Amino acid sequence: MLVAAKLGERSINYRLLRMRASDEFPETLRIFIIEDSEIERFRLSEMLKLAGFAVAGAVGSAEEAYEQVIASRSAEPCFDLMLVDLRLPAMDGVDFCQMVKADPRYQFIPLIIVTGDESTIQLQRAYDAGVVDFVRKPVNRVELFARINAAAKSWWMETQLRQLAHYDSLTGLVNRSLLMDRLEQAIRSAARCKSTVELIFVDLDRFKPLNDTLGHKAGDLALQETAQRLRGLVRESDTVARLGGDEFVILLSGSQHNDQGSSRLNEMINDAFDEPFNLNGESWQLGASTGVARYPDMGTTAQELLLIADRSMYVQKRCHHEQMTRSADAG
Repeated sequence: MLVAAKLGERSINYRLLRMRASDEFPETLRIFIIEDSEIERFRLSEMLKLAGFAVAGAVGSAEEAYEQVIASRSAEPCFDLMLVDLRLPAMDGVDFCQMVKADPRYQFIPLIIVTGDESTIQLQRAYDAGVVDFVRKPVNRVELFARINAAAKSWWMETQLRQLAHYDSLTGLVNRSLLMDRLEQAIRSAARCKSTVELIFVDLDRFKPLNDTLGHKAGDLALQETAQRLRGLVRESDTVARLGGDEFVILLSGSQHNDQGSSRLNEMINDAFDEPFNLNGESWQLGASTGVARYPDMGTTAQELLLIADRSMYVQKRCHHEQMTRSADAG
């Protein structure tokens, strides 16, 4: 796609070097700018906006960026790529890049240094800090867009590989591998903070008859709907995972969770399955059996907690089955 940019009295055509939602990127690329020169900051912002990028933020110091980025409580990054001036007041750009990369939320975000200093030592410092590329000052838009494009392509490919490795392809939920990683991190954090971690194992009732009666496509729709219902019950900071088949796990971390909190969530899960599933015009009633495990009261390792929650769930599932059998016999 060609975009026309009017600079002064001249109109210059240049290729928009980014991928749109219709190609590969799911949304407009969001770029955060750290540049101490107000004039240069404005110039970069306008250049990016004109090219169709979204400017997620533009600040003049590492301290301002820290408040908006590192100190932010947002679970997800508000930007996809960061342009960082090498020479900043107080903390320089490389030191700030090291802080960004140390934050798990931003460890995969591409960072590009903007600098007039091309000394080998400074560039090596930048690469060692996790910077993926640099743009020379004064900034040339062709070079800027080419380097953004290259960094963005690499970032997107890595994102897709991580998605395949750590997320369930059917539901989009976290898979077993990433769940165990997050559970282990939550346990370490809870040990330091003297807080708790809770695991709720969720297994669908009457899912096999659904598959046998309506087919696997209907079963897949039911699993996707289950994922949406469970995600709607928890906070953004909690984790909902699919282990496989019709087994799901909810990871709750933080001292605010207790016996009352997990009991309430169990009630909410049961309530969420009161409404029948509409599967291609067919109505089907599913239920859910749950089991809870809590760190440190019931277990101290990730595998131990998962096993305890699993066993607890099967006890409830057996009770559900016996109740259904008695009801059928009475009928």
